[in-house]
Amino acid sequence: MKSSFTFWETIVIIAFALVIAVAICGAMIGLASNAAPWQPKPAVLNQAWGWASSCSVGIPPRFRNPYGDLKHVAWQTFTPGALNDSTPGNIIGQTVRNDSDPIDTIYIDEVHQDTVWVIAHELLHHILADPEVWGSAHPFVPFAFPCHLLEFQQGDGIGLMGQGLRPKRARIFARANPVIADLGYCADVTSPQCPVRDFWPRAERLTSAGVEAYFFIAEGRPTFVAFVTRSTYAKYGRGQIAPDGLIWRESRP
Repeated sequence: MKSSFTFWETIVIIAFALVIAVAICGAMIGLASNAAPWQPKPAVLNQAWGWASSCSVGIPPRFRNPYGDLKHVAWQTFTPGALNDSTPGNIIGQTVRNDSDPIDTIYIDEVHQDTVWVIAHELLHHILADPEVWGSAHPFVPFAFPCHLLEFQQGDGIGLMGQGLRPKRARIFARANPVIADLGYCADVTSPQCPVRDFWPRAERLTSAGVEAYFFIAEGRPTFVAFVTRSTYAKYGRGQIAPDGLIWRESRP
């Protein structure tokens, strides 16, 4: 039977299918027998928690988990691939909620134990109320916006409407609080004159024209940049130790 979809409609459908295939979380399947207790490094956890909690701060109480804090999380790690089910793609993280216990268990595979966005993604699951309340396990708001915590926004796979193109973007890393080598301000973070334009979140570049940006540059190589508030910028200078909770980005081609 002849397809009723146009060529470009078909391309869009394929793109969305690929996004779903590489999604971070799988279904709530049986737990891997080789999972073991584990605790994230403090620097990694601080950044991940700061990310997930700050981007979800405006969510009304009825959409939140009343126990959505770090005291109510147990951590487990597992061998990569051990939680895979019949759906395509590798499960690299999963949050399991027990109705009879306020403690959520977060599973992170061994490869991604230091990957801030993966841990932040699972912490966002912990912060939110059950999927039944939201109508989805990964509601676009807040996972895609404002949190930017879906795989297509952070990983190497196909991006939304990207059709496999890989423009310059920034990887996110956990870092022990580095020394501030330099700091600065851009009146327009999307301007070619802004020295840290390529570190700005890729998903926001089309809508960020005219946005001011304050930033710190970490000492050492490769170059890491953290965007900060104006008040944080005003409190620090070159040679000082950067504060906790910053998200450090490394630009790459």
